[in-house]
Amino acid sequence: MNKRHIGFFVLLSLLTLAVHAQPVMKLQEDKHDFGAIKEDGGKVKHVFGFKNTGNQTLFIKDVKTPCGCTTPYWTKDSIPPGKGGYVEAVFDPLHRPGVFDKVLTIETNATPPNYYVTIVGDVLPRKRTVVDEYPS
Repeated sequence: MNKRHIGFFVLLSLLTLAVHAQPVMKLQEDKHDFGAIKEDGGKVKHVFGFKNTGNQTLFIKDVKTPCGCTTPYWTKDSIPPGKGGYVEAVFDPLHRPGVFDKVLTIETNATPPNYYVTIVGDVLPRKRTVVDEYPS
């Protein structure tokens, strides 16, 4: 074998190791149904737990929501292999009667880089007041 072949095999070996050395996010669940909630009942929240089943440290870079009615919170610290974290979804039903289906995108340094969780439910409309019917 010449030096060129040896260099190629060393590079190939390093790339193979790099591919196998990855964080992996394993969600406990990827969907939560709030069921029927009252429009004037206040915000509701659900925590999605996960574990890093890979062999490298996991980081959540960002959590994106489809609208301003949903606010995400998540583990900001690094998550070592074997440890867990959370993504919390807080939904505000005020002025949003009807069925909802919101998908949150979790951006990570894992493979694959994006994970998705969904919250669903049905917002029961509040009783409308005279002011609602006849605003000044």
